[in-house]
Formats: sequence, structure tokens, C-alpha cells
Amino acid sequence: MTAAVGARLTLVAVFLWAALGVPRSDPVARYLVAGDRAARRGQIDTARSCYESILAYGAPPAVVYDRLARVSLDAQRYADAHIYLLALADLDGWNAARR
Repeated sequence: MTAAVGARLTLVAVFLWAALGVPRSDPVARYLVAGDRAARRGQIDTARSCYESILAYGAPPAVVYDRLARVSLDAQRYADAHIYLLALADLDGWNAARR
């Protein structure tokens, strides 16, 4: 019975992991954690560099652009945030004509 419960919990964890779009590769996860930690400490340039490094690993761009936009807004770098929000809009199917 314990093995069945463990298997179900593992299945639920994998499902949630995939549903939330959290990347599975270790380097990507490390960069996300490091970027989040740097953002909390107010180290905006470090956070941006961590998040931008994630793109090299083929992580879901929406996750990366969302984090970059939030960090830029927190740092009051509105022009940078605008660029990342437009990148998010492009991922959602918006094109230049709709802007």
C-alpha cells in the first residue's frame, strides 16, 4: 500500500511540474532559483543575467520573459519591461500589426 501511495504522489508531482511549466533540467532550475534569490535581494542585474542565461538551455520562453518583465518593473526599468512584455505578447500570437 505504501508503494501505491508513493507512486501516486510521484505521478501528481510530475503532473504539477509539467502543468506549471517548470523546467526539468538542473541548470535551468538553478538559474531560476538564483535569479529569484537575487531579485529578492535587490540585485537586479544579477537576476536578469540569471534569467537570460536560461534561454540558452531552451527553457520555456514564457517563464523567462515573465520573470524578466517582473524584475525590470521592480527595478523601475520600464523600457526593458516593455520589451519583455512584447516578447510575451508575441508568444501568445500577437503580431506587430496588433500592437
